Amino acid sequence: MISIIFLWGVILFCSIPLGLFILNNLKVSFLSRSFDKFIISFWIGISIIALIQLFLSGWFVLTFWFPLAFSLLSLSLIQNRQINSELKIWWKNFFLKKSIFWGGVFLLFSSAFYMVSSPIVWDDTGGYHIGNIEWLSQYGITYGIGLIHNRLALLSSWNTVIATFNHGVFEHRVFSITNGLLLFLLLLQIVVLLKRLSSNHRKKSDAYLLIFIGLVLMISLYKKMFHSASSDIASYFVTIFVSWLIILILEARKQNKREVLGIELPFLLSTLAIGFKFAILPVVVASFVLYFFLSKNKIKPLLFSFLSGLIVLGMIASSGYKASGCFWFPAPICVETPWGLGEQEATRLSKVIHDVAVDAYGLVPE
Repeated sequence: MISIIFLWGVILFCSIPLGLFILNNLKVSFLSRSFDKFIISFWIGISIIALIQLFLSGWFVLTFWFPLAFSLLSLSLIQNRQINSELKIWWKNFFLKKSIFWGGVFLLFSSAFYMVSSPIVWDDTGGYHIGNIEWLSQYGITYGIGLIHNRLALLSSWNTVIATFNHGVFEHRVFSITNGLLLFLLLLQIVVLLKRLSSNHRKKSDAYLLIFIGLVLMISLYKKMFHSASSDIASYFVTIFVSWLIILILEARKQNKREVLGIELPFLLSTLAIGFKFAILPVVVASFVLYFFLSKNKIKPLLFSFLSGLIVLGMIASSGYKASGCFWFPAPICVETPWGLGEQEATRLSKVIHDVAVDAYGLVPE
């Protein structure tokens, strides 16, 4: 249990400063509350790290060198005065207020205990997620990995974070580590929201976030989805947080006559999260529409969206090409290669996945 908490700390240390760096450069003005910045910094940071690791896994094996490199990056980012100031505020709030400290410690150990007290039971994790993680941690992405089993060509940046820790004393013990960390952060978020709603500083956005996080969290706990390596959990909750950011922007525009800065944040976060799962594409489209219509200068959102989309999709495509000959497998956009699965196989698997998602009988994929 202590080892899980240690690895959670490493992930947070790598993610938060990077996320704060992005928020500061976007000059986001509608995230005025400290914990809001903390949670969005985590999402931005881990999305970027996971995407970079997915891209580099085409050339390198995912080992401890990756979290070490991102830890050094975080140490350099902490030297920034603004980032350092934000981290000191969070540190003081956590350790100087006894109720916050003991509440956080209780949730931390409760989450860790919950994760170690039950085995992984989610079908897809045993079916191909574990195989994918094992391959990434031992060989990286190799040409034609999809020929061994087409499911190994279903790449997710979320799993690269797990793969970097799947070594040494942690080997075979970290498959649900990212979802466990997510559980802890969501429980923290719920406590913060309950405290806000019981005060005079409550907002409609707080009630919205509490309702949707609570509902999806209860369903996920009931189905034991946190005991898995599935990126479904990350996709569900990042969608909720993107929609919450949109509500925050609209609230800020209603309350302030000044221009709201950082309105590209929902689009950026959803675009980065494409690496988790392509199912989030409708959220990307919706956040782009909002970004475009709220921007005074229509050229800026078009350029920003084009460049960020090109970078993210290009990074994913480079790995997909090597794994299956298809850029975004199972999307049937493929090229003829000796190791390729081909458009026909991509179309077939895409249909199977779609049928599983909508089939009332819960058909399990072959």
